[in-house]
Amino acid sequence: MFDAYSDTSDLIVENIELLKEKRPNWKVSSKEELREKYPEFQIIEAAKDMKILTKSEMKALHGLLSKRNECAHPSEYFPDLNETLGYISELLNRIGKINERNSKR
Repeated sequence: MFDAYSDTSDLIVENIELLKEKRPNWKVSSKEELREKYPEFQIIEAAKDMKILTKSEMKALHGLLSKRNECAHPSEYFPDLNETLGYISELLNRIGKINERNSKR
């Protein structure tokens, strides 16, 4: 399965000391441990607190995560092809810009 939130987790783990400063109660040492212990919603918030994401990027990723979850769990929502392509395009675009900006740090 495609998992664009993995890139955000990578950036957090690359800055593990900053994560420990921002979330002292989080006991993680690897990306796998981070993803096993904490929901993606909280991981996105931690990335915002670490300045990996801006507030607007955090809100956008929360919205995209909510849409993904709505499709992944039983509901009456069935996106058509154009909605699906739009979702993937927006997610890839945002993650690309986040990675580009953070690679300059």
